[in-house]
Amino acid sequence: MNDTLLPLENQFTAVYDDIDLITYHGQLAVQPSGKFEMLIDGKYFDFKTFDQPKPWHKPDFEIIVDATYHFGSKFSLGMDFTVTGNRWVRNYSVPEEMTKLKPVADLNLKMNYHYSKLLTFLLISIISPTEVICSGINIPPNDSTFSSACLINCNHNANYPF
Repeated sequence: MNDTLLPLENQFTAVYDDIDLITYHGQLAVQPSGKFEMLIDGKYFDFKTFDQPKPWHKPDFEIIVDATYHFGSKFSLGMDFTVTGNRWVRNYSVPEEMTKLKPVADLNLKMNYHYSKLLTFLLISIISPTEVICSGINIPPNDSTFSSACLINCNHNANYPF
């Protein structure tokens, strides 16, 4: 926990607690054709804390919808839509109180170029219509972030000489 009462505001205090967690998880995958696939994934988290009033920054639920359309064997376009449920954060002005954060929606658009079975290039656009507060980083609403990556498939069943 960040201690903001000192003038430098750079002191930290550890806060410990034990929790019991039950996760309810369900998935539905649909592939109506060889070119289109869709996945719906849902999780509900049931936390029980012993010392703290609520678990910090842990969502009540998470719902993910992932859809991908394949153009031949080289290109694919996809969309990920995620809703992260209510989270609780500590109120530093009144340490006994917790502040409830509203659910957050996130939309990601992605394009893949499959160079080979071992190498894929990924271009992704992260679109957040609401303000995201995650690990202390604030992303203002309606900002988009573009990222790219190179993915290497390590599960390929090729016969290597080594």
